[in-house]
Amino acid sequence: MAEGAFNLVRFYKGAYIAMEGQPGSNEFYIIKEGKVKITSSIKFVVKQSPDGSVLLGPGDFFGVIPCMAKRPNLETISAVENTIAIVVTREKFSYLIQNNTAIALKIIRYFSQMLRYYDAFLPSLMTDSKKEETVEDSPERLYEIGEYYLSKKANYSYAGYAFTRYIQLVPDGEFVEKAKGRLQRIDKNSIKMEAKKEGNAFVYDNKQIIFLQGEPGNALYVIQEGEVKITRYDNGQEVLLDVLKKGDIFGEMGIIENKPRNANAFASGKVKVMFITRENFDFVVKNYPAIVSRIIELLSDRIWIIYRQMVNMLISNPEIKLFDALYTQLLKNRVDVGKKKTYTFDFGPEDLLKFTGLYNEEGWNIWKELRMHDKNIDVSPQGKIVYSDVSQIEGKINVIRREKEIMRTISKREDNL
Repeated sequence: MAEGAFNLVRFYKGAYIAMEGQPGSNEFYIIKEGKVKITSSIKFVVKQSPDGSVLLGPGDFFGVIPCMAKRPNLETISAVENTIAIVVTREKFSYLIQNNTAIALKIIRYFSQMLRYYDAFLPSLMTDSKKEETVEDSPERLYEIGEYYLSKKANYSYAGYAFTRYIQLVPDGEFVEKAKGRLQRIDKNSIKMEAKKEGNAFVYDNKQIIFLQGEPGNALYVIQEGEVKITRYDNGQEVLLDVLKKGDIFGEMGIIENKPRNANAFASGKVKVMFITRENFDFVVKNYPAIVSRIIELLSDRIWIIYRQMVNMLISNPEIKLFDALYTQLLKNRVDVGKKKTYTFDFGPEDLLKFTGLYNEEGWNIWKELRMHDKNIDVSPQGKIVYSDVSQIEGKINVIRREKEIMRTISKREDNL
């Protein structure tokens, strides 16, 4: 790396470099000498370390997520010894990529591993299951996913796709004969296995499967038109992880780590995508730094969002949980929550309940109660959630918290009488 193009900064032992929750910086750091400590409430919850901390040393980087995503800090960072670091501003990141593709690939691989871990961990926060019980993603899971869509969702098209791919990828699998039997009950014309070619792009129809968990990851996708829903299936439950839009990139984990898909992707409306295969990914990294920079920006943003989702899963009050999920989506879309304005979300009540792990009878009852008592909430003719004054959402979260705290205090006093 051409270090002369970058400034150096010294952090003295004990200095706090960043605080969790505070606004992010326009720069990130690569450690040249010394060590820093990273602590995070979420890292403790997901048991990445016993005390929620990680030590970084020479060659490691920190501060990339808030810098590239332009979001508040997710972590508290402190120097555990005198440390010298290379300062990389957002504006100079493309220059860094051109001159040191190894750094870019290291960041992408690390972020990809984080996302894979968090995507797998999130559903366990929505249920009573433990992370250790989560099944490894592999083509064998396609049969289980097919059974889920067949029996729980009565979605014969999705089930047919899953069973077909299971038979193709695991021809000697334990459930091949059962999968063939299931397929005989499904109209083959309802199963869409391929996208339509349109110039250099591929087009998927509304609700068509782009890929499923367990399929080989042989390409990353760039959305040129439409929206894509990303879900994950675990423990008999499907969780909505994200709704991606034009310009977003997905599917990168498969080609970076050479592992099976760890999530499902579905077209939401007509979707047009371009894709980059594993074979030409290294070429793209070396020759198109703007694309690599965009990939890292999007990975940073997705990590930031999934942090927020994991925090949401730790909220016990269902009303706060729903409002917090709406608030997270406002932050994700960079809506000015300080202004009184009407905002239409990209999803409806069903997806909101899936976001929060409340997709059950209790969740629907809570949603009905919210609509009854909050006149700002509505649903558009297209089925999207509409909120007529977004400036009140953060206040709603705080009001409910205060009311619950008051009720707990009153209850404790009554118990002591």
